[in-house]
Amino acid sequence: MLRWRLVLGAGVIVLVVLLCWLDHIAPLPGVALFPLAALISVLATGELFALADTARGEPPAAARWSAWPVYVGNGAMLLAVWGPVLWNAFSDSEGLSGTSATELAGPHCLPPAQTALLLTLAAALILAMLEEIRRFEGPGGITARLGVASLGLLYGGLLLSFLGLLRIGYGIGALASLVIVVKMADTGAYFVGHLIGRRKLAPRLSPGKTVEGTIGGLLWGWASAWAVFTWLTPALAVSGEGAHSGGCPWWGWTSYGLVLSLVGLGGDLAESLLKRDAQRKDSSRWMPGFGGVLDLMDSLLWTAPVAYLWWHLGWVV
Repeated sequence: MLRWRLVLGAGVIVLVVLLCWLDHIAPLPGVALFPLAALISVLATGELFALADTARGEPPAAARWSAWPVYVGNGAMLLAVWGPVLWNAFSDSEGLSGTSATELAGPHCLPPAQTALLLTLAAALILAMLEEIRRFEGPGGITARLGVASLGLLYGGLLLSFLGLLRIGYGIGALASLVIVVKMADTGAYFVGHLIGRRKLAPRLSPGKTVEGTIGGLLWGWASAWAVFTWLTPALAVSGEGAHSGGCPWWGWTSYGLVLSLVGLGGDLAESLLKRDAQRKDSSRWMPGFGGVLDLMDSLLWTAPVAYLWWHLGWVV
């Protein structure tokens, strides 16, 4: 299983790096990554509904939860984030050929994207409630269904949208910094925990996590942040995307690496909470060794708003 996990993990890394590179060189920022985000949203939302059904002791059937407003809302939130880039690209009479990537995307896209994102989230929640009104036949399960729908909109839509905000606001380097730090922290915790882990961190939720592994993950995340802001983000800024003012302060990348590593652990435990409630080991079984999309994305979903805060406040560059 470890060998398969390494092989599959390497394949996922290669695919993500390739898509990030294609997105970086594409004339339209987001053209390679936003379709991937839409696919992730659909799969993650379906897994969340399946876990909720299982926790209630029912066979997986997302339709019971009035799922379609959630799918529509999550897709609309991603489109709302990407909307300002599309507007800049196609409202100019010169089109893509006469506009640079830095003019299409950047911090100037964030205010309209944030406004559109919040309005879309509100509209999706209202739509979910209207669907319950339309289908009402009698009392029973309405509040639970709306609760799951709300969680689906927040988990598979709003949190995921922060990855898009990082991409369009601060460039591919900002998005890459989040993924690299969080996933390297996950990897460090896994290997250190397997090598020297003794004391269980949360045995009821995640028996494999140890205190030693957590410390190892923090150190790996910290070292990864140093590497990212020493080499990667300056290189991408020189190539024309992202802002770089001559060096990220040591306290910026240090806090970024440590906080993201710790919050990513919280995201992992939160998803474990949902799986334990459903008495499931993985969110789905379509990817042996890793589980499902939620198993891959849990730490990234929690850390995306935190990473966005660091970039928004200028603590990292």
